[in-house]
Amino acid sequence: MKHKLLILITTYARGYNLPAIVKSIVRQTFKDYKIVICDDCSPNDPTEIIKDIKEKYPKVEIEHRRNKRNYREGLNMNLAISHEIDNGFEYLVLLQEDTIYLEDNFLNYGITLLEQNPDVTYFYGLPDEGGHAPRDIVSADNAEISKISGIDLWRIWGIPIHWAACIFRFDDVFNYRLRANLRRDVKQDDSLMLLRLALRGNVIMYNKLMMNVTFNKVGGGYYESFENPIKRFVSEERYLRFAAEYAIECGVTKEESDNWYVRNIASIGMRTIKQIGQNAELLEKFMTTLVDYDIRISVTILNLIIKMQR
Repeated sequence: MKHKLLILITTYARGYNLPAIVKSIVRQTFKDYKIVICDDCSPNDPTEIIKDIKEKYPKVEIEHRRNKRNYREGLNMNLAISHEIDNGFEYLVLLQEDTIYLEDNFLNYGITLLEQNPDVTYFYGLPDEGGHAPRDIVSADNAEISKISGIDLWRIWGIPIHWAACIFRFDDVFNYRLRANLRRDVKQDDSLMLLRLALRGNVIMYNKLMMNVTFNKVGGGYYESFENPIKRFVSEERYLRFAAEYAIECGVTKEESDNWYVRNIASIGMRTIKQIGQNAELLEKFMTTLVDYDIRISVTILNLIIKMQR
C-alpha cells in the first residue's frame, strides 16, 4: 500500500521503549503513514516486542528490519531510507527510540503546512528542554507559527534543531543523506543536514511543545550522551566550523561568518569551563585541545581559564 509519510524509527538496545513510541504515533490524527523500525543488531533482540506491537495495531503498516551487524545510527538510518526510495513517499520523519509525540495533531498540522508552503524545507515542533528548544526564535507576538528564513535561523541559533522534532520532504533527505554520503556515519552530518536544508529556503516553527526527546532518562538525551565535556566541545566545534564555512557558500559574508563562529564558540567554551570546574587535569586537557584543534577562541574564555588557574 502506498503512503504519504514514512516514519522511520532507528533503535539499538532500547527496544523496551518502542511500545510507547508507536502508541504516540498511532494517536496521531494523521493516518497515511508507514512505520519502519530499524534495529541496529541490538544485543537484546526486540523482535518479540515488535511482534506484540504489530498484533496490538493490526491496521497499522509496521515493518521491522534487523541489521546483521551494528552499523551505528547514521548508517543505520541511511540504509533504512535506501530500502524505501521507490515507494513514493512524500514526507519523512526520523525518530529515535527515546522520542514520543506529546501533541496528537503534530503530523497532520506539519504536513498540511508543508503542502501549503512549497518554499519551506521542513516543519519543526518544539521539543522539551532536553531537545534544546529555540525559545529566542518564538515570535514576539506569541504567534503559533513562525516562518523563518534559513539564513536568519543560522544567525540566531548556534546549535541547530533536533531532527527528531522535524517533518521533512522525503526527496530532500534522500538527496542529502544517500546521494551525498551513503557510506558515511559522522554524527554531525545530521546537524549539517538540517543546516543545509534550512539554507535552501525557509523553515516553519510551530511554537508549541510537541515532542519529548528524552523520555528515557536511563539513556539520556542528545547532549546528556556527552559525558566528557571536552569531547562534547570538540564535537560541537566541528559543527560550528563547517556551518560557518557553508553559510559563506550561501551568501553570508566572511566577516559575519567569523563573528558568528567566535560568538558561538565562546558560548560552548564557557559552558565547558563551568562543567570542568576546579578539575585541574581536565582544564589542562581543554587548553591542549584548543591548541591542537587550532580553535579560534574569544578573549572572554581565555580570561576565564586564567582566572581559574589562579
